[in-house]
Amino acid sequence: MHSPPRSDPFTAADRAALTAFALKAKQSSLAPSSRSQYTSTVHLYSIFCGLLHIEAFPPSLLSLSMYMADYVMRDKVPTNLPSILCHLRRHCSEEDIPWLSAGDDKRLGYMRQGLVRLAPRRDVKRAKACTLDVIHALFAAVTNFHAEPNAEPSNRELCILTMCLLL
Repeated sequence: MHSPPRSDPFTAADRAALTAFALKAKQSSLAPSSRSQYTSTVHLYSIFCGLLHIEAFPPSLLSLSMYMADYVMRDKVPTNLPSILCHLRRHCSEEDIPWLSAGDDKRLGYMRQGLVRLAPRRDVKRAKACTLDVIHALFAAVTNFHAEPNAEPSNRELCILTMCLLL
């Protein structure tokens, strides 16, 4: 079913309410945490361009490349670069600001791939392997809890030993 067309003119209060509702819908298009990251990215990019004395918007291939290079040089994780570019592209779309040409966008993608390869590798944080000496020490510690020297460990103690072994 269709609603009947509006026949009476909009009042100033109607226009204000409609504008407020449209703005609220725009703000609701992203989750609050995503909107916060989005505004933060746009703000940091604007500050960066201001420090270089170049216009932030509309973005240029040079300004975006320099921002991404600075981001990686400050030991930030280069896997965040696609989301940064997505936030800046969305900002341009929402504010009706032209984005890069298709060729420059492709060049920016190549630049991003190069930065990912050049970024310093971070050490992988892994637990050290459980050696046989450690397992023997754990087993001895568990058997020392028993009053009888020939008593076998309980199921719970064996479960704990197995968990230690699998770490």
